[in-house]
Amino acid sequence: MAQIDRLLAAVVSQQGDGLRLAGDDAVHLIGAGGPRPLTRQALSAQQVLGLLREIAPPDAAREIEAGRAVSFRYVTAEGSFVADLRVEDGRWSASLTLDGRGDVRRITGDHAAVQPAPAVSVGSSAAREAAARDAVERLLRTLVEMKGSDLHLRCGEPPIVRKDGQLVRLEARPLEDAELEAMLLSIMPDRNRAEFVCSVANVK
Repeated sequence: MAQIDRLLAAVVSQQGDGLRLAGDDAVHLIGAGGPRPLTRQALSAQQVLGLLREIAPPDAAREIEAGRAVSFRYVTAEGSFVADLRVEDGRWSASLTLDGRGDVRRITGDHAAVQPAPAVSVGSSAAREAAARDAVERLLRTLVEMKGSDLHLRCGEPPIVRKDGQLVRLEARPLEDAELEAMLLSIMPDRNRAEFVCSVANVK
């Protein structure tokens, strides 16, 4: 999870419209009542840039490094945000506002009880792989039943389906690291497994 995600979650929970960040100033929540401080302490210019670099796609990151204004979309489990970065007199500032095209919505009803099966911790490796594969297949069936286009899986978050351009969070428990890893390995071709395991080990 990116560090800024916690601040963006506060935007949603407090029914705001977005965030405003600037060097040597507190983070402000943008809303109908006007900007109001969301953090007690001011962020340095380097802290602001660090938060933005962490979420910027490669092309936007290059613009930031070159000191040029840039805009990009950032999607979290809480919603989709439009980030606008600009620099004036060498001082960076940014706003991240909710983008209605990609708001994450919760879904209830027929799909409310969808739960990926937990990875089996006992028994043979074949049994654990079968349980993980079954979890993936059930989520894919849910995707088809909902007529969604994409399935988003992320550690620490419930599964999310993209339907009609909207991100829809299933009413399910968050995925654990080991569980998601097992699910990916269960459907991965053998030729890719060694490379994946090595990359995960390097990250850890």
